[in-house]
Amino acid sequence: STLSTDSEDTVFKDYKVRVTTQPANTSGNTTASETKTFTVAGATTPAGGTLAYLWYYSTDNGSTYATTAAVSGFSNQTTATLSVNTAVVTSNVLVKAVLSSGGGTANSAAAKLTVTA
Repeated sequence: STLSTDSEDTVFKDYKVRVTTQPANTSGNTTASETKTFTVAGATTPAGGTLAYLWYYSTDNGSTYATTAAVSGFSNQTTATLSVNTAVVTSNVLVKAVLSSGGGTANSAAAKLTVTA
């Protein structure tokens, strides 16, 4: 790890981030209005870094991703566990998380939500 200073001479530590638990595929039903969750876990090197989370989704099998922030049907977008309401998100999507801490980032693997009627 390295120590850096910004223009105000504030010292901060650079962390390496890694994903330790990947989100898992799941399925849901639109008529049952289910809430499905995806969970990711991570760690920093050195230990002690505070992780920030941001979830992304894809409707084109992973060709492009967009943030889930402010998208209806997704909640807890900045936590380790993303919630998806199948009454609102009615088509198959891939989701992945970006974990960050002190300048370091790591992407989770994509997990698929299969939605049926």
